[in-house]
This record gives sequence, C-alpha cells and structure tokens, in this order.
Amino acid sequence: MKTLQNHELIERDRHQALDGPIRVGDIVHLKLSDGTAVKSVVIFDAPITGTVIYTADSPDRGGLRARFRESAVHAVESLCAPRYGNCW
Repeated sequence: MKTLQNHELIERDRHQALDGPIRVGDIVHLKLSDGTAVKSVVIFDAPITGTVIYTADSPDRGGLRARFRESAVHAVESLCAPRYGNCW
C-alpha cells in the first residue's frame, strides 16, 4: 500500500469553499502532484497540533492511502446527501 502525505497533493484554491464538513465515510476528491484526480473514502480523522488530519483509502487505485489536511480536498461527496437517507 502506498501512502501519500499532504505535501504530495495539490491544495485547493483558498477562495474555493467546500460544500460542507468532511466526515468519516465521505468521498473526497484529491489531486496528486502530477495532476491526477483521485476519489478516496475517508476512514479516519484526528486533531493533531491544532489541525485535523484525515486518512482516506482509494481501493480502486491499487490500495492508495492518503493523509492530508482539509486544504488538499477539492470536493466532498457527503454520505449525508438526501439520496442516501441517512443524515445525522
């Protein structure tokens, strides 16, 4: 399994806001430093030294795992969307 760190990802533009909070189980859109877009499922989040660090897996990308901050997320597909019917 290859693990990517925050510095290996492209940050989103500062003026772009996310649609909502990032929760465990949500799908996040990340961009690798080579410009490749990746969808990953958030499996863990933890506050470390004043900022939240997320861990997400991309099983369809050969077991790719990423550890990143919110600034590296370009979009969020929330599981709390009405189509899933499981908002909390």
